[in-house]
Order: sequence, then C-alpha cells, then structure tokens
Amino acid sequence: MFVPDEYRLPKEYIFSNGGGIKEIHCLDLNTNNKTLSYFFDEHDRIIGQKEHDDFITYSYNDQDKKSVENWYSYDSALIEKTIAIYDAQNKVIRKEAYK
Repeated sequence: MFVPDEYRLPKEYIFSNGGGIKEIHCLDLNTNNKTLSYFFDEHDRIIGQKEHDDFITYSYNDQDKKSVENWYSYDSALIEKTIAIYDAQNKVIRKEAYK
C-alpha cells in the first residue's frame, strides 16, 4: 500500500522493545498535550491503545478469523467488548458488541 510522505511517521516516533512489539507515542494537541500511545504486533496489527484515561486491547485469532476489542476505564473496569468475525477475504461478516 502506498502512503504519501506527509502521512508517514518519522522514525524517532516509533519504538520497538525487541520482542516484535512496536510502539508509537504522540501528543494530543486538542487535550492539553496528553500522550497517546499505540502498540502493534509483529504483523503491524494494533494490539493496544492508551488514550488519556482509557485503555483498549485488541486480540486476533487468525485460525478462527476473529478479533476481539476490549475497552477499559481508568480503574481497569471493562466498559465494552466487541467481537468481529471475518470471511476468507478478511472482510467483516459479523460484529457483536457488549456493554
């Protein structure tokens, strides 16, 4: 996929912990410069997202063609869970959300 240069992140914003996990940290200029953090697996799929007081985790099951997204509040309480099922072309065919 082609990404124009103006949308590419400079390398100094991308970190790797050596275990295949990549991290991106940036400032949200709309909310008093709070840090936003994004975490990616070895396949460049998002696996975690920290925005202000909430944290979102993502998990993938390639064999069952399923992904799970969990939203947690600042006190680690589960707010919402979303499960997506994909077809052979990796298009979403069903999505279930629980609050």
